[in-house]
Amino acid sequence: MEKRLVSIAMATCNGADYINRQLDSIYAQTYQPIEVVVVDDCSEDETQTILEWYQNRYGIRVVKNSKRLGFLKNFEKAISLCSGEYIALSAQDDIWLPHKIEKLVSSIGTTSLICSDASLIDESDNIIVHSLQKSLHIPIPKTEHQFTTLAFLDYVRGCTSMFHRSLVKKAIPIPDAAMSHDWWLGICATRMHGITYLPEQLTLYRRHSTNTVGVHELWKLGSALRYFFSSDRKKIFKHERNRIQVYLDMCLYNNKSEEEYLNDLLEHYSLLAKPGFHGKAFWLIFKHRRKIFADLGFVAKCRYLLGRLVIF
Repeated sequence: MEKRLVSIAMATCNGADYINRQLDSIYAQTYQPIEVVVVDDCSEDETQTILEWYQNRYGIRVVKNSKRLGFLKNFEKAISLCSGEYIALSAQDDIWLPHKIEKLVSSIGTTSLICSDASLIDESDNIIVHSLQKSLHIPIPKTEHQFTTLAFLDYVRGCTSMFHRSLVKKAIPIPDAAMSHDWWLGICATRMHGITYLPEQLTLYRRHSTNTVGVHELWKLGSALRYFFSSDRKKIFKHERNRIQVYLDMCLYNNKSEEEYLNDLLEHYSLLAKPGFHGKAFWLIFKHRRKIFADLGFVAKCRYLLGRLVIF
């Protein structure tokens, strides 16, 4: 039987330091056929020169933006240019294990999207965290909790994800208030045929000083305290409120219970966007704890709830 084409959508911007290692790992995949679509967002380093070399050698499709689109819209453009039955998302600075695509294709089944665990590496490719899922206590919800958990906690990492192209029609264009392309794709996938999660580390996720989107280690006490006293929290909660409003405006809920839940989340974030003590905000999450935290450990659950009590 002929294998299905897998497209890799990559968004680049000033990625010259690491993009060679990522592209080499993509072309070392055990699965074929693949196509690589790269949209460069006005890089000012040697990224475009490197891409031209790979274009001449492997025939990757490279599109150069005439003006900067930003991270979210750049990925949206890359996804829209893909032609494969499956589309995998790629950062410009990670490393993929050789069997990643083969494993994702064989495991996605009839679901709309599949994602996996990852290992965290430093600037020299050294593994510093073996499992992000275990380190960050990321919940892996069962089917009945996928939407409600994801509406509150993002467990879909774009660099580990692959989805069926039928998801594109539902998810594109990505709303500006969606906060991140992978979170939005995950939400849309829960409204179609759901998400498959693989507890395997198939991606080496790089952490360095210039990450556009990094790993927010809010589950660790030190990071949680920094977040707790950060002045950025007000801005973050305003963005969260806008994200939930999009879900309501687009009627992404399936029933009255989910609509009530989203309205409570909207009130929760609206309260936390203001200074002061917010006992009601805490209660609104506690009220829906089974929908949100059903598959999260007790300690991580308590840390997250306590971090929502007060904003300064």
